Amino acid sequence: MLLAAVWRLPLRSSTGLTLAGGPAGERASGPVAFMHRASAADNPTAPLSHHTFDSTHISFGVITAAVDRGPWMAEESLFNGRETDENRWDFDFGRLDSFSARL
Repeated sequence: MLLAAVWRLPLRSSTGLTLAGGPAGERASGPVAFMHRASAADNPTAPLSHHTFDSTHISFGVITAAVDRGPWMAEESLFNGRETDENRWDFDFGRLDSFSARL
């Protein structure tokens, strides 16, 4: 689900800046991907709806910037908005033609 580099720079004791980018990753839209949720750590299977929403959290070509302060985080992403094909083992690169944000 993710092949990226992530760099976080603390700005103050409770504030930080995060930059992430890579050929495959999650864009800043909707809830955090199911398998990354802390509440799913002990759940070995994903619900069937996970496969329906798969294309909404995996993009081939993603750049994300985020600012966090305490429990709050604001993220923005630039990404390839094309839906992936059925072959989930290869890359489907394209232009970074879409953007999203998440709070």
